[in-house]
Amino acid sequence: MKHTHPLFALVSLASVSTSSAATAVWSSTGTAGANWSDAANWGGTAPVNGDDIEIGIPVAGGARITTNDSLTSVNSLWLKANLNEANGNALTLNGNSVRFTAGGTSVGRIGLNLDLTQNTNYEVSANTGTGRLEVSGNIAGAFALNKTGDGRLRLVGTAKTYSGDTNVTAGMLDVSSDNMLPFGTGKGNVNIGVGATFFLNNVNTQINGLNDYNSTTGTISKAGNNTRNLTLGNGDANGSFSGAITFTGGSSTIHKVGAGTQVLSGNVSTVGTGTVSGGALLINGTWNTGLTANSGGTIGGTGTISGAVTVNAGGKLAPGASIESLGVGSANIAGTLVTEYDGTGSGTIDLLSVTGLLDIANATVDFNMFGTALDDASYIFASYGSLNGAAFANVVDLPSGYEINYAFGGNNIALVAVPEPAAALLGTIGALALLRRRRN
Repeated sequence: MKHTHPLFALVSLASVSTSSAATAVWSSTGTAGANWSDAANWGGTAPVNGDDIEIGIPVAGGARITTNDSLTSVNSLWLKANLNEANGNALTLNGNSVRFTAGGTSVGRIGLNLDLTQNTNYEVSANTGTGRLEVSGNIAGAFALNKTGDGRLRLVGTAKTYSGDTNVTAGMLDVSSDNMLPFGTGKGNVNIGVGATFFLNNVNTQINGLNDYNSTTGTISKAGNNTRNLTLGNGDANGSFSGAITFTGGSSTIHKVGAGTQVLSGNVSTVGTGTVSGGALLINGTWNTGLTANSGGTIGGTGTISGAVTVNAGGKLAPGASIESLGVGSANIAGTLVTEYDGTGSGTIDLLSVTGLLDIANATVDFNMFGTALDDASYIFASYGSLNGAAFANVVDLPSGYEINYAFGGNNIALVAVPEPAAALLGTIGALALLRRRRN
């Protein structure tokens, strides 16, 4: 039977010089007197404050700190083997790294309450199966947590309160308790790098902005049979993420809150219908289910939403990032369809492309001039498979000299130029003359 041995301590990180640190290597495998201040556990010489600590062999009874231990400060902590949890006094970590390189299916558990005074790396080596490093204590301070190494770091237990970014630069960050990561005003964003994975282990997770890391991107996945959701945009944060997002189980999905704008440019595959209750969610890639804009929320982007789009009163549907097109499966609009246009050159206008039913019976359409006034004869701004509603319930800022045609060229809604009075009169006179000739 494999034993796993976590380490528990209260850790405060302080930024000091590390050049003169000595290395203390744990050598004990027994249970008796497994205290850090016992020299017998370190080959005859106990570590002193400021040393680098290496624990490279499994400890049956646990490498632990008790309230009467004299060691209170170390420079770094390198865990090379399974470790056992035990309560004890505070431990200050003066360096900026915690390493776990046991490999294989080894599990290390650290009950650390971290007070960060510098950006801190959690380096976890490659593991297989259930191998991982678990951190159950709080992580505090005004600095970032960096997940490095190609192994798995699991955050459990106490919700973390550090205010810097969460950077997943390699391997996997496994979140296994609800709302583990800091979010809200004054907190950082989550940034995911190439080849890295942000894993939601059957939990609800709220974060601020979601971004690529250093212009590279990784993936997000959620496992488990229950409905668990990812909420983006807390703290009114902005974000732009181009990686794939894949959720399984229940009706799990993504919710957007806050006044900021979140861009998703990859393939988003969820189970339930997402919501936008604040700010804007721009789908520039693909979204495989439905999406609802509530009051104060805007759905936009240049990609494709395969499911049903619902825009409730007070919500908005705004195709494109500026003047672009957005494809949706169906659209029921009780809020506002925002349509931007620019008459420069040949003229352009936003396009909402609806494969199925477009319901505008209770919709408002709001036209916004992005460049210059329109000057072409017609501009299609919506297409549909079928249409419910003879006309928009409200029209705001209709461009001068244009009217709306709801069946232009077939299943399209377009702005169509209204003929000038003189041209209309000439057309009428010409028609009357033709009619008179035919009668004669």
